[in-house]
Amino acid sequence: MLETNKVEDATVNEYVERPEEFNKLDESVERTKLFHNDVYDNDIKICLPTRIGFSKAFMSMVDGIKWGWGFTNTPKETSKYYINEILCGCILCLTMLPEMISFCMIAKIPPYLGLQGASFLSLITSIFGGSPAVIHGVTGAFASVCSKYLVENNNVDLLPDGIERLYICIFICSVMLFFFSYFHMSALIQLIPTPVFIGYCNGLSIIFLRAQLHNLKNPYTHEYIKGHYLLFFIIICTLVVGQKIPSSLIAITVTIFVEFVILRKFLHNNFASFKDVKSFTVGDMFSFTSDKAKPTFLFTNKDLNFSKVEFNMDLIKQVANMFTVLLVEALMVSEVIKDMGGAECDTNETIFSLFIGNVLASLGSAVGGSSLLGLSVLNYRNGARGKESGVVASILIYAILLFGYSLLNYIPLSFLCGIMITVFIHCFKWFSIPIVFFTFCPGYIRNCHPCMSRKISRWDAFIIVLVTVLCVFVSVPNGVLTGIILSALVYVWQSKSTFKFEIFYDRDTDTKVLEKKKKYI
Repeated sequence: MLETNKVEDATVNEYVERPEEFNKLDESVERTKLFHNDVYDNDIKICLPTRIGFSKAFMSMVDGIKWGWGFTNTPKETSKYYINEILCGCILCLTMLPEMISFCMIAKIPPYLGLQGASFLSLITSIFGGSPAVIHGVTGAFASVCSKYLVENNNVDLLPDGIERLYICIFICSVMLFFFSYFHMSALIQLIPTPVFIGYCNGLSIIFLRAQLHNLKNPYTHEYIKGHYLLFFIIICTLVVGQKIPSSLIAITVTIFVEFVILRKFLHNNFASFKDVKSFTVGDMFSFTSDKAKPTFLFTNKDLNFSKVEFNMDLIKQVANMFTVLLVEALMVSEVIKDMGGAECDTNETIFSLFIGNVLASLGSAVGGSSLLGLSVLNYRNGARGKESGVVASILIYAILLFGYSLLNYIPLSFLCGIMITVFIHCFKWFSIPIVFFTFCPGYIRNCHPCMSRKISRWDAFIIVLVTVLCVFVSVPNGVLTGIILSALVYVWQSKSTFKFEIFYDRDTDTKVLEKKKKYI
């Protein structure tokens, strides 16, 4: 065990072996009930099965089902907690519907596959996951990766070309997620510095915003709308963004009223210039029907032909990209919620739940995903603190698919755009803009006003900008990995340039003394 004591002007590190029994771990990992003779912390959780046994390591992955619920908390939660979780689940459902439909359109996936997958995935990850209030489904980064490998079919009733390849990639990625969780590799999240987190959030938010440009296109001519069409699109979109109450129900009610009552009934009948003006709806892009509401077993689906899938290097690259996206989003979203003040999370349990959820979703011919940054942030800000909200949202989504599928056809595309702009506003780290700007300003400019004095390291500011740009214009995995590598190089260089250590050995006390001196350059 390592003890650090201050002796005169030197720092003394005494390495003393002390046999201790760790009968109780710290609160954040106590629930896993793992007992071993080593110090149990994030640094040595990696390859944990080799330390405590393979069966105990497996049981630690499924331990997420035992905590995160109101009745497992101490003290027990009151009825107010459950009412709040149910309300958050209802709000979450109404927010997930447009976001999943929007991301599915980006990924060139039929929206009903994404909604089915979100229902399966949210239910499984809420039950087995280790991150309360975190929501899962088709994400923006995942949709961006999928769009590169899928070819949209001209007939909207047919599945896109390459969907069989996508299912195989999800299966392989799920197996890789299982082993990543089994060997407790999530401790590697400590290697991701804060500038990379900020750049990741900013880049993903810009991806959300940029993805809404397809809603400005006519679904029949594929040209951008203009004139009165664009005017009413902006009006309806503004009504959604301007909602102060965090409820999509009010927003969708107002937008549908404006579209189908004011525009299509009143203005069409009384003003000739507005006769042909309307906002396009989800039904214009893709029609929800009763036969598409229920899942179909993957290997009995007649629309799929796995014999044409070729196992080559392109498939390996696709698996690598998808696995990186699924893993990075799961790790980083959990950290973002924890930094906002959320409960301690076990990302190994979360990754294990993603393995189960993605496998079950794929077996039902649906498309899974990973952790949703925007919805998780909105869910936490709405007051959700447990797993009940995710369960309620997943059940409501599936109920709407089964019994209210026809209503989804009437959702205006402008409503989807407004919801995603709201997600962008909540996810983007706005404080980073003035900090980065003033960091690169000369000192005499920063001294002009106290608010300009906020400054960080120029390397940190550069990494924030670099990760943001790479996430938007290249890919999320490349942006995050580049940020990690550059941050490591900067840290090594600054440590070399700032400190030097002198080592002394005291034979009288048999103690090694490390004296740290500042190196002036």
